[in-house]
Amino acid sequence: MSRNYHWDYHPGHKLSLSFCDEPLATYSFANVDGAKPFIHPLSTVDGVPLTVSQPSDHVWHRGVWFSWKYINGVNYWEEEPVRTEDEIRLLSEGRTRVARDEVARLSPDQAEVMTSIDYISPAGSSVIRERRLVRICVPKDNHYTIDWDLDFTVGTEAVILSATPITNETPWGGYSGLGWRAARSLRQFRTLNSEGATGETTSGAKARWIDLSGVADGDIDVVAGLAILDHPSNPRHPSPVYVFSDAEKFGYVNPSFVRDEKLELAPNARLNLKYRIVVHDGWPDPVSIEREFLAFAALR
Repeated sequence: MSRNYHWDYHPGHKLSLSFCDEPLATYSFANVDGAKPFIHPLSTVDGVPLTVSQPSDHVWHRGVWFSWKYINGVNYWEEEPVRTEDEIRLLSEGRTRVARDEVARLSPDQAEVMTSIDYISPAGSSVIRERRLVRICVPKDNHYTIDWDLDFTVGTEAVILSATPITNETPWGGYSGLGWRAARSLRQFRTLNSEGATGETTSGAKARWIDLSGVADGDIDVVAGLAILDHPSNPRHPSPVYVFSDAEKFGYVNPSFVRDEKLELAPNARLNLKYRIVVHDGWPDPVSIEREFLAFAALR
């Protein structure tokens, strides 16, 4: 590890990759204020901010995070103000509860945190248990990677995973899973996927990877972005991708394998999902991202 990069690990709370005492990537895995685990802040090697957390338009958006939309028709995504004892907290109908049992491993080149997560129904039962590993790697050249390995085990009853159907009344539906809400300082968005599609054609298209990049703070010479890679072992690979990139509003991307079709899992069934995030400065280099995808695909 370069002497300027170091890890800041706070047991039971968060792990950060820092450069000269400034965090590049912080993974918060405690249920602080009811929040699901998330990565924020997240910046490029050159220090360009990529994430926003809890914007006023969608207070449940937190940088880079994973959330099911519906489990058995129960909403685990959107959060509403709920009074609990003497405070008001943002909580979803279905709860995502992190156990205080994390295991952290730090080395010069990478650090990882493994946690247990329960998805709790309104009746109070755990419908799915997840064992999650998030791995942050030290930057190489102008990029670095963050891996998400999500291992789910269904409880004693079958579950159905689904998203809001895409209809004339709900054309914005389809999101679920690992997503990135881009920083408000990013503008002039460009999207690019593994199939060479760009712009609006990337939304709903199946792709091995999706990249969203933009101009930072209105300076045409400062460009940054992020790619999300969908591992070949994931169900319905390559996943259809949910893309929203309105410069007047915000940027958001999310590979969502339940975008077009729900998934039913039997009691005690296992489901494993793997994603790699590539954080980069400059406009995306598809050759470099494809090289990252092939390296990621080789991992089992």
